[in-house]
Order: sequence, then structure tokens, then C-alpha cells
Amino acid sequence: TKTNTQCLVIILLASGYWPVSYTEVILEDGQRCLKPVYELRKDPIVEVPCDIGVSLLTRELQTKPGAFEATLEAMIPKSWKHHVRRVADHIEYIQLKNGSKIYFMTAAAGADAYQSAVFRVVVMDEAHDEKIFNELTSRVGQTTPKVIMGFYTGSHGKDWAYDRFIKTDELGKTPEYRAVKRMTMLDNPFIPMKEKQRMIEIWTERGE
Repeated sequence: TKTNTQCLVIILLASGYWPVSYTEVILEDGQRCLKPVYELRKDPIVEVPCDIGVSLLTRELQTKPGAFEATLEAMIPKSWKHHVRRVADHIEYIQLKNGSKIYFMTAAAGADAYQSAVFRVVVMDEAHDEKIFNELTSRVGQTTPKVIMGFYTGSHGKDWAYDRFIKTDELGKTPEYRAVKRMTMLDNPFIPMKEKQRMIEIWTERGE
């Protein structure tokens, strides 16, 4: 899923480790999760430790079963964690033993909530208001990569983010400092081929 992919990227940037295989685990809420087995990259993408900001639209999207918080916490090996700070019903940040911190924020708090933040990397979903996006992305360092955005056109359509990023790429006008990677469920190695073929048939019948 998009959430799993973003979580893996967060872990890579915070630790320098990338998954080489997976084991299946069931979370406390009954959700199925493929837990990675990690290997240290010889050429880390960013220098660690680093502070990473994860911005979601609402606290519910952070804490609901199978959502970002539970998925990320389950994917990080327990032996890597130094401290998990919880506030009320949600995690404020996860600190790794290497010094990296992963902070959770929500766009529902408004743009002002980001004004004192300083991050090495920012990760967010696509439905953020453009004003909040601009405020949040002004809080990261000058070196790349610094902003990672997941985008699902099926639920959010062609809004400002589509025009600014996806449409620009479709027109072949993506700047050198930006990368656009397209993925579908066909790229998921854990979905059986028979199921993929069935879904392709459904899409074809719908003219998609």
C-alpha cells in the first residue's frame, strides 16, 4: 500500500536500512502486516541521525486501525527504538537509538502549528492544503531528498497537488530535483497473479 511504502522510506531515511525480505505478522487490532527484515545500505541516502516530520490530515488518519501510526511502529524493529513518546491517544514521536526522531503532525492543526519545526525530511499525503504544504516544506533543509508526498488520484482527483506535480510530469516538465514514481497494485509482489488478473479484467470492463 501507499502507507507501507511511505513507512519503508521513512525507516530508510531514519536508519539507513532497507528491507531485503518480509515476515507476516498480525497487529493487535487484527490487521495483517508484512514485517521487513532489514539490511544496511552501503550508500545511505541521508546522513543519520535526522529528524523526520510525518504530516497527516487528521489525528484519526494517524491512529485508526491499520493506519500510519500502527504500521510504522510495527515495521520498526523493537531493538532500534530508544523512546516512544505518547500524548493522549497518539504518538508524538518515535526516537531511534541512533538519534533519529520521527514526529507525527496533523494538518488539522493549521499552518501555524508547523512554524517552529525544523526537519531533515518531511513525509505527507496528497490532500494537504497548498498553504500548509508551503509552510511545512519551508521547514526542511536545503539538501535533497527533503519532501516525500504520496498521491492517490482515485480519492482526491485533480487538485492543486495534481496540477503542480503529476500534470507537470505528464507534460515532461518535471524539474531535475524532483522525482515522480508511479505505482499500482500490479507492482505489489504480495498480491497473487490470479488476483491481479481478475482486477485487470474488472478495469477493462469499466474502460479504465
